[in-house]
Amino acid sequence: MTVIEAAYDLGSSFWNLLFEVIIPYAAPGIATGSIMVFMLTLGNYISVTLLGGKNSLWFTEQIYNQFVLRFNWNQGAAFGILLLILSSLLVWAGLKITRQEMTEVLK
Repeated sequence: MTVIEAAYDLGSSFWNLLFEVIIPYAAPGIATGSIMVFMLTLGNYISVTLLGGKNSLWFTEQIYNQFVLRFNWNQGAAFGILLLILSSLLVWAGLKITRQEMTEVLK
């Protein structure tokens, strides 16, 4: 609250304060939180089944079907590796966009 009052006392507007002070300092936390939520929801296939019904064709559900229902371990493993590579690339891109390093995020 004191930062907002100090900014107003120095003649700053709310939008100037938001875009030049608050968002630049909060950006690493926003990016890290978004990546964490993305990774947790990426592997979730139960809610996809509940929302989409029996005929939904989401990628994580396809991996589950290959392993458990069809016993096709080769294709299930290939889909799993593909999901791992794509999600790793998305996390890497998110970290590069926000100019963060993986060692800083893992501290």
